[in-house]
Amino acid sequence: RLLDEALNDLPEMVESLRAGTATWVLKGSLVDRASDMLIFNSIDRLQSHLRKKWDDGAEDDEGGGLAEVREWVVQRYIDAPLLLDTGRKFHVRAYVLAVGDLEVYVYRPMLALFAKESYSREEIGNLASHTTNTCSQGDSPDATSVQLFWDLEKRGAPQDRLEDAYGQIKAIVAETFTALSSEPTVFQARRNLFEIFGFDFMLDSSYRVWLLEANSFPDFKQSGDHLTNTILDLFDCTISRALDAVLFRDTIDDDDDERAALVFSVTSSDKSAG
Repeated sequence: RLLDEALNDLPEMVESLRAGTATWVLKGSLVDRASDMLIFNSIDRLQSHLRKKWDDGAEDDEGGGLAEVREWVVQRYIDAPLLLDTGRKFHVRAYVLAVGDLEVYVYRPMLALFAKESYSREEIGNLASHTTNTCSQGDSPDATSVQLFWDLEKRGAPQDRLEDAYGQIKAIVAETFTALSSEPTVFQARRNLFEIFGFDFMLDSSYRVWLLEANSFPDFKQSGDHLTNTILDLFDCTISRALDAVLFRDTIDDDDDERAALVFSVTSSDKSAG
């Protein structure tokens, strides 16, 4: 009954499933590491998955089933992801710094996180082919699973297409915080505070950028040991942008540090990303 009521609120998804024109992704909103993900192309597959979760939860005295995960997110599956020469699906992790009351920066050295196995559109039950969350691949992903976004040029991505994708990412982040800043009941900026977010994006085969999710507690270990310096540089950039902006606001130049681009400011709309 609960599922039937939820489906009534998702007419676009139900219509596409019945017509066989789209595939969708289900994620539990209170879990991470892609530990409770389902890719489905039929209502029957969705119902079967949720019924199993309900039964598992009812049998588990310590919870962990559907009774514990009460909120779910559904997203349209992105067809034709960009694969390059690896043949593996990947997503882009962009680190986003929000400062004070509110300035938002996108850290230019982004990551490309790859699925464990080669991409197969037909095998929707094989999450190793579809899931690009490297946290599910171990505590320290290897160099083939996590690469620098700008090194994708070596994998066959033209530099100008990467720059265009970066521009799209900045614009999406700016639009996100524009929406959040007008909703104080769900998001409130605080003077003299800062926070790093992890924004995840997918590129399709035409290099169009899609927002997957935003994480308020990003796992910095996702970079792997070989990219530790990238994360250390992120922290250095954060100190430069956040602490210096508070202590030396009258003297800091927003263009001094090219590692991070200012994409949104509540006091300077002309600095937003273009």
